[in-house]
Amino acid sequence: MGGGKVSNIDIATNGSIIPNDSLLDIIKSCNTRIRISDYNVTPDRTKKLINILHEHEIIYSVYEFAGGCGRWYNCGGVDLTNYALTDNETVRQRYDSCAFRRCLTLERGQLARCSRASDASRIQGFNESESDYLKLSDFSDNKELRKALLKYYMFPTFMEACKYCNGTSSDDMIEAAVQL
Repeated sequence: MGGGKVSNIDIATNGSIIPNDSLLDIIKSCNTRIRISDYNVTPDRTKKLINILHEHEIIYSVYEFAGGCGRWYNCGGVDLTNYALTDNETVRQRYDSCAFRRCLTLERGQLARCSRASDASRIQGFNESESDYLKLSDFSDNKELRKALLKYYMFPTFMEACKYCNGTSSDDMIEAAVQL
């Protein structure tokens, strides 16, 4: 992929799907890094993926989600009737301590700071703020897009979804993969 302007691509995975050899070749040729979210639920599968990535000389990192305890944060549900923080200072503090605050996610042509928030408005039915996302189709000029990306990433503010989220600083955790 020489000559392109993308310096690298990061793919987050829980390791449940092991890529085949042809996909591994593509990943390696595109300067792609793999970030494995290790929930300690399927340790044998995670070890297998790590071994395969190592064999194919693919750069990877392992993130022990929730300290590798096999539990997830209880970020909240979809019921909005009794939920929505209105104190912006509390929301900002929750956002500042959130493990996901810089988990950039590209979905539906929009870049979001939080993977959970990227679907939250559709699932939970609240109105999102225009400042929550960068709509990539709004930029026809690469310089303009670069400035917007830097500002969006370097000077983050909480998202509307944060008002409906428990955050990740609480001890309220649930067993991984059974949150539904």
